[in-house]
Amino acid sequence: MLTFCNFGEHQLVEAHDLGIDGIRCDVPVEGDLVPFVRQFAGSPVMAAFLLHDPGRISDLLAAIRTVQIPDEQTAIEVFNEPPDKDDVDREDYIGGVLDVWEECQHRNYGGTVIAGAQKNLSAESMRWYRDTVRHLPDTITVACHDYPWGLQVTDLPWPPPLELWNPGDGPMTHQRAIDNLRTITGARPLVCSEVGRHMAPELTGHPAVQVTLTEDWIYWWLIDRLRFYAANNFVWTAVYQWSDDARYPGTSEGMYGIHTAPPAGQSLGQRKRQAYALSDWTRLRSRTWAA
Repeated sequence: MLTFCNFGEHQLVEAHDLGIDGIRCDVPVEGDLVPFVRQFAGSPVMAAFLLHDPGRISDLLAAIRTVQIPDEQTAIEVFNEPPDKDDVDREDYIGGVLDVWEECQHRNYGGTVIAGAQKNLSAESMRWYRDTVRHLPDTITVACHDYPWGLQVTDLPWPPPLELWNPGDGPMTHQRAIDNLRTITGARPLVCSEVGRHMAPELTGHPAVQVTLTEDWIYWWLIDRLRFYAANNFVWTAVYQWSDDARYPGTSEGMYGIHTAPPAGQSLGQRKRQAYALSDWTRLRSRTWAA
C-alpha cells in the first residue's frame, strides 16, 4: 500500500524525504492548470488531483499531457464529502463521476479515476455509497474517509445502518466497518483519501476533563492505521494533512498537520513526530508491518 498526504504540493522535496509516495491536492476551480500540474514534473512523488468541478476534466487532462507527467503517476478523485463540502446530490454525484470516467476513457487516460469520499463511515455515509456506487463501473476506485465517532482518544467506529447491523457478529469494530463498506462496493479498489487526528483539546468525562492527543500518540496511531489499511488491501491511504492551519489556531480545524503552521514569511513549518510515521511505514512496509 502507498502512503499519500493531503496537500504539500509546494513541498515535494520534503515529501519525498519523508518517504511519502503521493500528494492529494485540490484542483483550482479556475485559471490555467498547467502551472499547477507542473509542480509534479520530474518528481517521483505521485499526484492525486481532487477535482471539485467535473467540467474541468478536459483542462486537467490537457495539462497532464502538456507537462508530460506519466498518467500512471496521477489519479483523479471526483468530488469531496458531498453534499456538505461539494454541494451535489446523489444524482449529480453519479453523473459527475461518470462524466469524468467517460472523458478519461475517451482520451485514453491511464491513471486512476476515483469516486470521491463521504466524510466518515457513518450509517448516513454507508447509505450514500449504497445508493451511488452501484451505478459506477466495476473497475472504478472508491474513496472513503476515516474520522472517529465521538472523541478521538476513544477511536470508536461508526455504527452501521440497520440493514448492515448483525449483533451476532459481536461488537462493532473498524474491521467490520470496512467489511460493511466492501459489502457495498464489491470488488472495486478502495483508497482512504483522508485519515488523521488533530491536536486540539477535547473534553471528556463527568466532570469534564481536557484531553489533548500527543505527537507520540498520533505517531503510533498512524502506524497502526496504515498497517490496518494495508492488511485490507487498500491501494493507498492519505494522511490529513500536511501542516497546521494558522487561520484556526488551537482548534480542531487548524491542528491536523504533520508539520506546524509555517512561520510568517516562510513556506514550511517544523516536522512533528507523526510525520515520521509515514517514513517509518515506507521503510518497514516490506517487512513485518507490511500486509
